Amino acid sequence: EGGPHQAIRIMLPTINNILYLTDLSKNSVYVFRYAVQLAKTFHAKITILHVLKNIDPTMEVPIIVRMGEEAYQKLIREREQEIIDGIRDRLKTFIKNELQENAEESGLVSSIHVHEGEPVAEILEAAERFNSDLLVMGDHSKGRLAYTFLGSTAEKILRRSRRPVLVVPIPAKGAKEENDISV
Repeated sequence: EGGPHQAIRIMLPTINNILYLTDLSKNSVYVFRYAVQLAKTFHAKITILHVLKNIDPTMEVPIIVRMGEEAYQKLIREREQEIIDGIRDRLKTFIKNELQENAEESGLVSSIHVHEGEPVAEILEAAERFNSDLLVMGDHSKGRLAYTFLGSTAEKILRRSRRPVLVVPIPAKGAKEENDISV
């Protein structure tokens, strides 16, 4: 015991819960494939999150003046539920299309969530609530110039997250990825 050649046990982090963040853009498939590969490698589950940005309050005022507060709030609630249901359906179809051919992959997605609010705050709160071990998201910044304008959601998440984040750079327009499949 305790000899000079004793093996040192290194505790590797376990990845059980992957939080995949999607903006529903056409590049979502590209980023999702990273989440799938990681989930397969670590035998983890994927939770999908899309954040619906709140309406800008300055846009609300003229509408409220015309409609009245109560009618406006009712309309917003109904419309939001319609939008959320629509997004959830789109995500279910997206998953079915992406994972249909592989039985091993079909059970990787544990849940789909559509939240409303300020994206960065919602993402960070969801990562804690779902006890995510890793966040996977795309980066839409346009090269070096983007770094001078620090403001992208990915950049803010990287700065504020207490959990590991994998930011997948979106391929430049027109660039063909080795295993790129047109969607």
